[in-house]
Amino acid sequence: MPIPKRLLRGTTRETTIEHLFLRETVIDCHPGERLIFNQFIPPWQRPEVWTQEQMRRFIESIFLGMNCGLIVCNGLAWSGAGRMPMSGWVLDGQQRLTALREFIDRGMVIFEDVTYHGLSPVEKLRFHRKHFTRHELDYIADESTLKDIYNRINFGGTPHTERQRA
Repeated sequence: MPIPKRLLRGTTRETTIEHLFLRETVIDCHPGERLIFNQFIPPWQRPEVWTQEQMRRFIESIFLGMNCGLIVCNGLAWSGAGRMPMSGWVLDGQQRLTALREFIDRGMVIFEDVTYHGLSPVEKLRFHRKHFTRHELDYIADESTLKDIYNRINFGGTPHTERQRA
């Protein structure tokens, strides 16, 4: 049997945090979708599950110069009637997007007493310009393929236990 075609065909690019939240608000949400910073979350994706501690540590890691991780989304596609079904769906990265929203919009505190609105202009600029990797798939109109990609990304590893913490 030959090896199947690649699932993650598309464009990988570096983008910035400010690109997420400085964009105009999108209003054409399809039934069941959720929005986090104008990023579409599929109806079948799990809810926001990171604890405040996990979100806080992720945001602190950004300031400490660590990698922001990868966001994988279905390509944006349009027809005369508007955004195509499943277009722009985030398949990986919802929890990181949620942490960014909690810090920027909802006053989450990091490093014991730092909030987004308390940052100096220089610190905000440094945060806004932090790069993360975004992989935008070529638009896929088949929901079962999108679910397969989601499951492969999110259920391929074995979670660490507390005993395995360094």
